[in-house]
Amino acid sequence: MKKSRSTSGFTLIELVVVISIISIMAVIAIPNFLSWLPNVHFRDASGNLLFDTNLARMTAMKRNREVSIRFADTGSSYSIYTENDSGGQDAIKDVEMPSYVTLYSCDAVLPEEIVFKPNGLRSNGSVSEMCIQNSNAREATLQVNLTGHVSMN
Repeated sequence: MKKSRSTSGFTLIELVVVISIISIMAVIAIPNFLSWLPNVHFRDASGNLLFDTNLARMTAMKRNREVSIRFADTGSSYSIYTENDSGGQDAIKDVEMPSYVTLYSCDAVLPEEIVFKPNGLRSNGSVSEMCIQNSNAREATLQVNLTGHVSMN
């Protein structure tokens, strides 16, 4: 009686076909992914700016003292800080914007800072509008009105 030999595994041709299919799918998917990625990073950076502005307002109310967001002249970073009892400043958060995202004033001049009073209201100026833009020219506007309400358009 002759025993049949069972073999398991893949043939070389099957492996080459599967690798070819994966390669074709990668060639199609990678350019789409790379064009999609800057928009994801932009949404992340603009969301963080909105969150940090609300954080500054809430921190002012929680600590019962003024909290400021100071923007760098270059539009590449911003800092959140509060005055301490000795007259100095306590940093709450320093944020460096990603290299492909720029923060600038929608008006002609970048405001030096936005200050929230202990009651959550703005203490300086009129409505502040900060624009954020990525390398693909996608843009969003952060608005902070006199009542301290923060929104992103």
